[in-house]
Amino acid sequence: MNDSDMKPSRGIAVLTICEQFVQEFFEQNPIAHLAIVATFRGSATQVAAIGSSPQALCSELSTMAEKASFRGEASLQNLLELSKAILDPVPPYGSKEVIMVFSSLSTTDPGDIKATTNSLKENGIRCSIVGLAAEVYILRQVCKKTGVCFLHTFRTRVHTRGNS
Repeated sequence: MNDSDMKPSRGIAVLTICEQFVQEFFEQNPIAHLAIVATFRGSATQVAAIGSSPQALCSELSTMAEKASFRGEASLQNLLELSKAILDPVPPYGSKEVIMVFSSLSTTDPGDIKATTNSLKENGIRCSIVGLAAEVYILRQVCKKTGVCFLHTFRTRVHTRGNS
């Protein structure tokens, strides 16, 4: 995420795009809930709690950008397990979805990622993934297993907002 292929850095570019996503998400889904989770240094952490206001979510993203602490290996499994724990209290009539921005070409997982993916499917949690590098096989498998056929990869900031 510290790569400079996107200006000023990949991490800052992604956080800026995430802030735009949060604003647009709540404009289109005013009664929805959103949480933000990040993975680095082989673990996952909740950046902003579910039910936070759009302003609080963007504030947390800005704080994260200031710290610029995007170092170490990503852990897809830890991120998905934490996301599942956050979404568990959502009632069955609510939709549960993880929208992930993933910049790593690998994942460092403590256990069986396939078991985690099966658990997500059993709990009705869908995963959409935006990749910032080459397509990673396990990311495609997570999308397919959870019923989402959306995995998009892009390499420049231009790809994030279309060609305009």
